[in-house]
Amino acid sequence: MAKIVHLACNCSSGDIIDVVERDGAVIVDDFVGQAWLDKFNASIKTSIDTYKPYDYGEEEANDFLGYKTVRLNGLISKAPCYADLITDERLLDTMDHFLAPNCGQYQLNSSEVIEIHGGETAQALHTDDMIWPVNAWVPDRLLQFNVMVAGTDFTVENGATNVVPGSHKWTDPKRQPDPDEIAYATMSAGSAVFIPGHTLHG
Repeated sequence: MAKIVHLACNCSSGDIIDVVERDGAVIVDDFVGQAWLDKFNASIKTSIDTYKPYDYGEEEANDFLGYKTVRLNGLISKAPCYADLITDERLLDTMDHFLAPNCGQYQLNSSEVIEIHGGETAQALHTDDMIWPVNAWVPDRLLQFNVMVAGTDFTVENGATNVVPGSHKWTDPKRQPDPDEIAYATMSAGSAVFIPGHTLHG
C-alpha cells in the first residue's frame, strides 16, 4: 500500500512545496489549531444538522457527488473564522508557487464542507484539472489545487480520500493505478492534505 508523507505542524511552505513537487500530495499534521477547529465546527453544526440531500439531476453526478453526503457551501457567511484559514501564509505561498506561474491571477473556485455518511457510493479516482476545457489544450499546466482540512479524523472506515502518489507525473492520461499504488489520506482532525489538480484522488 502506498503512503502519503506527513509533515509536522511547524513545517515551512518550502517543505510542503518540495513534497508536493516530488509525490503529488502531502499531509500537514495539525495544520489548524484545536481552538480554531472547535470554533469552525460549532459554527457549521446547525447547517449540517438541517441539511437536505440535493438531487443533482443526473445519475452520474449523483454517483460522483454522493447520495448520502452533506455538501455545505457559503462557509465564510456561516463561519467567519474560515477567512483565517484561506488567508494562511503557508497555504497562499503554496498556491503562489503552483498556480501563479500559469495565470494572471488565481481565485478560490470551490469552498465546501463535505461530510460523508454511512453507505455512500465510492467516488471514482479522478484528476480535478480535467473539469477545465483548457486542460485539453495545455495538459502540462496545473489549473487547480485542492487543500482538504479534516474537521474530524479521516480514517479508512469513514471514507478517507484515496490518493495516488506520483500520478501527477504520469504521461498516459488513461493509466489506471495498481491497488498498491493507492494511498489513504488518513489523518487526525485539524490536519490538511494538499493535492494538486494533476494528482489522481477520490
